[in-house]
Amino acid sequence: MGTLLPLLVGLIVGIAFAFFDRKRGLFWYRSWYKLTHKDGLPEDSQHTFLFQQPFSKRLVPAVTMTLAIGWLFYVAGNINFFELLLYLALMLIGMMLSFYLFPFFTKSVQPQIKQIRNTIERIDEIEQSIKDKNVTIPIESKDEKPEEQKKDDSDKKDDKDKGDDWRKGVKDFLDK
Repeated sequence: MGTLLPLLVGLIVGIAFAFFDRKRGLFWYRSWYKLTHKDGLPEDSQHTFLFQQPFSKRLVPAVTMTLAIGWLFYVAGNINFFELLLYLALMLIGMMLSFYLFPFFTKSVQPQIKQIRNTIERIDEIEQSIKDKNVTIPIESKDEKPEEQKKDDSDKKDDKDKGDDWRKGVKDFLDK
């Protein structure tokens, strides 16, 4: 196992935990807070395990998950203890990076997702209005030409005839 693998494992586990914390973290944090404190968490509080927490409180879940994964690595395979400590340190760094970088990724993606949802809703509304009105859109075949195009075609023929005339005029002028 190279040194990059534990860093990637830490990033992946950290992103997964941050995603979990974003979706269900408020409920689980409130439950945990009720168990460990005399007074419950105020209703207007939006704290989760990662969101609106200082570095020291983000470090606790990272260390806990890193030690659990390290214990699994130690039990599952023949790995040197000192090598395992190095891997755990890299995994902890990857996990902390993912905790801090996850909000930046979600903020950059959210406006694009909102724009896509708005566009899809507009398309659905247009489709529904077309279905309600039973509007049929006439489709012109390629063989049939509208009258305007026929007029344009006749103008092009006149331009070609004029083109022959000016050449004849230039030839007459040069011959004189």
